[in-house]
Amino acid sequence: MLSRYAALVKNLRGVVLVNLGEEASRGVLNWLINRFKYRKLGLPPSIVEHYASLLEGRLNGKPFVKLMYPLKAIERLANLVKE
Repeated sequence: MLSRYAALVKNLRGVVLVNLGEEASRGVLNWLINRFKYRKLGLPPSIVEHYASLLEGRLNGKPFVKLMYPLKAIERLANLVKE
């Protein structure tokens, strides 16, 4: 799992942290899609889960990919903080 994470992070152009509930941020999302056609942008798992319907069909690596936690311990920590 750590090797997959390292390969993914190595090829990322950036990580997107945005509130997709706002109308203006959807314009930003479309701009990112046009700007980074050939580069990958990561989306944290929390954003992907919260806005799954909006991101449907856009997580195929062009340009967005769902990020993952490198270790299960970090995932558990993130879940504890989220609660």
